Amino acid sequence: YPQVWNLRHILENRITQFMQQKVIPRMSRLPSFVCDVVLTDSDELYVCEINPFAASTSACLFSWSQDKKRMLIGPLEWRFVSPQQITT
Repeated sequence: YPQVWNLRHILENRITQFMQQKVIPRMSRLPSFVCDVVLTDSDELYVCEINPFAASTSACLFSWSQDKKRMLIGPLEWRFVSPQQITT
């Protein structure tokens, strides 16, 4: 997905706004959570999965052992897989 890599900074802003305006206000009953966001071919964002923020939840591009402090107190960090990292 080279187009995602090329647009990653724009996507960071769009996803942040989406989370702040649409998702977080609706999740006020949960103390913390993680979610997966999808950008459709029609350029729409939606949440496809929500899980508790806990070590039992996959950290995907992060590591619970190495990145726990950053995930708990910040700062916010975005991680994208570069086209060079993708193997088929």
